[in-house]
Amino acid sequence: MTVRPLARGFRVIPLALALVVLGHSRPVAVADGQPPTPKAEAPPKAVEKGWTFDEARDRLALAPRDPYLQYVLLQLGRREGREWEAYDLVRERGSILGGLLWRDRGRRNRADLFATFTGALALQESLQLDTMRRGRPEQPEPRAIVEPAPAPQPPKPKRPEKVAVSKLTGPTVPSHPWEKMLGGKKPDVGALAGCVPEEFYFAEFRSAVRLHEVLGAGELWAGHVFTQALGGARSQQTADRVKKQLGLAGLTPEQIDRLGVEAIGVTGSDPFLCEGSDVTVLVQGKNIATLATLAGAAQGGKVEKGEHVGIAYTYRSTPDGAVNAYAAGPRPDLHVRGNSLAAFKLVLETIAGRTADGKPAKRLGESAEFRYVRTRMTRGAEEDGFVYLSDSFIRHVTGPQLKLTERRRVLVYNHLRMIGHAALMFRTEHGRAPKSLEELAEAKCAPGVFGKGALPHPDGGTYSLSADGMSGVCSKYGRAENLTPCIERPVTEVSGEEAKEYQEFVAEYSQYWRTFFDPIAVRVTTTAKQYRLETLVLPLIDNSIYTELARGAGKPVPMDLLPTPKREIGGLWVHFPKRELLDVLGPDRPAKVPGPAERLRRADERARASIELAPVGRAAHLYHDARGHFPDDIRDKNGKALLSWRVAVLPFMEHETLYKEFKLDEPWDSEHNKKLVAKIPRAFSARPPGVGPGKTPYLRPAGKGTLFPPDKAFKIGEVTDGTSKTVLIVEAADAAV
Repeated sequence: MTVRPLARGFRVIPLALALVVLGHSRPVAVADGQPPTPKAEAPPKAVEKGWTFDEARDRLALAPRDPYLQYVLLQLGRREGREWEAYDLVRERGSILGGLLWRDRGRRNRADLFATFTGALALQESLQLDTMRRGRPEQPEPRAIVEPAPAPQPPKPKRPEKVAVSKLTGPTVPSHPWEKMLGGKKPDVGALAGCVPEEFYFAEFRSAVRLHEVLGAGELWAGHVFTQALGGARSQQTADRVKKQLGLAGLTPEQIDRLGVEAIGVTGSDPFLCEGSDVTVLVQGKNIATLATLAGAAQGGKVEKGEHVGIAYTYRSTPDGAVNAYAAGPRPDLHVRGNSLAAFKLVLETIAGRTADGKPAKRLGESAEFRYVRTRMTRGAEEDGFVYLSDSFIRHVTGPQLKLTERRRVLVYNHLRMIGHAALMFRTEHGRAPKSLEELAEAKCAPGVFGKGALPHPDGGTYSLSADGMSGVCSKYGRAENLTPCIERPVTEVSGEEAKEYQEFVAEYSQYWRTFFDPIAVRVTTTAKQYRLETLVLPLIDNSIYTELARGAGKPVPMDLLPTPKREIGGLWVHFPKRELLDVLGPDRPAKVPGPAERLRRADERARASIELAPVGRAAHLYHDARGHFPDDIRDKNGKALLSWRVAVLPFMEHETLYKEFKLDEPWDSEHNKKLVAKIPRAFSARPPGVGPGKTPYLRPAGKGTLFPPDKAFKIGEVTDGTSKTVLIVEAADAAV
């Protein structure tokens, strides 16, 4: 959206700023269409060690991103009739999305459930807020502007109740001409790449020690990133959990390498490792058959046998499910071990070269794509590890079956986490674990019975409490700490709404990758002094993200021209071409640097302007919530403006009494209305020195290309280029009215 230049002396409040400020106020109306939460029966008597609302609020102030504290505050707010206060506190302090999460009322799952690599852990807070909001009671809408009934609209096309996933089409971006790019070259791709299905990811390392080092560094750096970015270190110890599942927890990397390891590979069908995914390990070496014996002796458990495509395998499991390992030795120098039978069988088929129905199996190592990339990143002694996400893998990850399966699985994850929060809250209050999900709801420790009523299972399953009563169990996906892999629960049929959401994801995805899918290759080198990562970005065509990055950064420059000082661990260098940027920004001009006093004055002025504008911006958004569009002037039946939009928002600034005094069918300077100018609220009269009594410096930019065009009422959903770039209100120091 474009905005006309403003005269000197204007201050603006961007639409995005108003949205954030809105998070500090109590909304005026709710349009979810949900009935008020029915009054539950009297819960079991709580003990003295239960939470109070004020205690939970104070705790949340210390740890605003803690999902359990958010849950407790929201649930206590429901009990004590303080829903609005609880929702506003969590929205302001807890949610990383802040008030933006609540703008589109009536829609569920505001978190991006279709992001390519997003995991359940990152989405749980947002999904929890959205789930709790369903039971939020309706509030009476304040009296506002009386508008004529809208013209009848044609009925919207009815979506089908059920849609077969096979009928949905994923991104139709074609592949690069790999055979032509390969040009007949025959690079060394390694033996393990020929054991991996073409649509799986693949990571290969020279040894178990190198793999362990990289995984350890990844866990360490991930902890630091979470601490700095989110204010708390979150780690699900994914590597340790998967090693235990595979029956390798009792073996050190050094023990495995002593078996004569030549290469070790990791593969799987999706990237959702943190919440639970299929992982298959391939170990190549001289005496590698001994690995199965050592792993079995270390873990114990029940052992079963099976066969697939002519390859014998064993299945070892423990009653608690901690060990869940399928193992096979299809060749004397190869050992295969996985935690999912469905994925394990696909790997065996790839090794055998044929599928269960006799068709040729597609191997990653034989694809022209992989071989071409290996001509650009050749195998050698300097390579400790190589990670590859193929064209087929990315196509699979963005396809309808995996996307829609993971969407439902993430919603289940959120329900399971909330059941755990409810159980802990119950135990705190009653000194014992709950006996059932119904008891949690009766005690008002849960917003309802999970799996029933307003909290249905998204995939048709059921929920129950674990044996100790302190966590949830799903009949389809198991426990939150280790969900059943998507490959074992493929969704075949979805609702019309789910299909629509996926189609929207495809449309958005295709805007970025319009011509070719682009595989991702990363080479890892580890030494005592450094960790080195190299990535391959293919020369892409116009309209891709990479093209835009290259346009801003210019031609590559040698990094050895920019050495890292000894006092630093590392750095990030960005090259901006001066000549090209000056063509856009204008010629060099010496800037007048303000002194300390002037900088302080400007900072104070900006802070004061933001505070003064906040109530007005908040009112404009509350008006939008209630009326469906941003406030306009009050007009007569012929469209002539009678009263300012500032009068229209008075009911949303707690000045409904003053609003009722105005005669809405008379102009602002009528004998009656003109007397009310002196009663202008302080929120409008806060102004720079020099603005006379009864005036306001707050104006809205109107006209084509603004939020207030002459021919329509504008809605927030029509802002297409970012709310931070769109002006809502301006403070005109020299043009007060």
